[in-house]
Amino acid sequence: MDSILAGVQLALTWQSIGAVLIGLIAGQLLGAIPGLTATMTVALLIPYTYYLDPWVGIPMLIGMFKGSLFGSSITAILVKTPGTPAAAARGVASFGCASERGRRERRRPHPHGISHPLSRPWPWGVQFQKEA
Repeated sequence: MDSILAGVQLALTWQSIGAVLIGLIAGQLLGAIPGLTATMTVALLIPYTYYLDPWVGIPMLIGMFKGSLFGSSITAILVKTPGTPAAAARGVASFGCASERGRRERRRPHPHGISHPLSRPWPWGVQFQKEA
């Protein structure tokens, strides 16, 4: 039990949390470049962790990997230029929501004048819309 507590204390130091944040930012910046996968991003940024302690370097690598996964979806959604196969699926599903066409389709009223209960911020039942 003491070993688990010591590991949690090492993981929650300000150095390791700061390294995770730096890794997230660096991973997002490099992950947004089309063609760079998350694995390639971590491989490019590994030399920055050589001189760090293991309990700081490994969380930084995890932050880089997770940040690059998110960064690859940025270009897939906004520009429709996926860099990885996973981002390609995300880009196809999300580009319509981020484009002007998607915003117009969301504003279009329901043909019967009834909106879905989850499509509006109101917490109660079905609402009726005026036909435009």
